[in-house]
Amino acid sequence: MEGPPVPTWPALQAINGEGGMMTVGMSMQREGPKAAQAAAAAPAFTQLLDNLDKEPIPSTFSTPEREAAKKAFVESVQTIAKGGSDDEIKALWEKALDSMQKLTSP
Repeated sequence: MEGPPVPTWPALQAINGEGGMMTVGMSMQREGPKAAQAAAAAPAFTQLLDNLDKEPIPSTFSTPEREAAKKAFVESVQTIAKGGSDDEIKALWEKALDSMQKLTSP
């Protein structure tokens, strides 16, 4: 028996692809919060984030929970890009990861 389909659309695939979330996450793991901030502020990443923000969730996947998760993800990562203390950036990254999990769960 198949479960519900996993949500996917071009902007979501792009933010989860090369140059997307992995760039920020790897920067966080390898070099710390300030490197993650720089990665989140990079023009290529901000374009992917803007695309995700502007592209609506397809109606087949749109739920109030996913809409809220998308908004929370975008806001968290935008705030990371603006900077803050190491602890603030770490907390925002955890929130972003949690939001992305909710956004991509079937």
